[in-house]
Amino acid sequence: KHAMDIAKTLPLDTYDAIVTLSGDGLIHEVFSGFAEHPESVKVFSTPICPVPTGSGNGTSLNLLGLKVVSSFVKIHPILMLYSTGRL
Repeated sequence: KHAMDIAKTLPLDTYDAIVTLSGDGLIHEVFSGFAEHPESVKVFSTPICPVPTGSGNGTSLNLLGLKVVSSFVKIHPILMLYSTGRL
């Protein structure tokens, strides 16, 4: 639940986008954290890019279809937050 904790306290003026590299669980944690964020309406306007790297990738299959998802290379799960450089 570490990603959920990060997402629910994410400073909105620090990051341009969120990129998740994982299976389906991590993106759901991010969305759950966003739902608990003090500015939940505003935080959902942050661009999110889930890169599928899990074994099933049901979310990606539903969004993109089998042909696109099968072209991704498997890598280790990680959560990256891209900075705007305004730190």
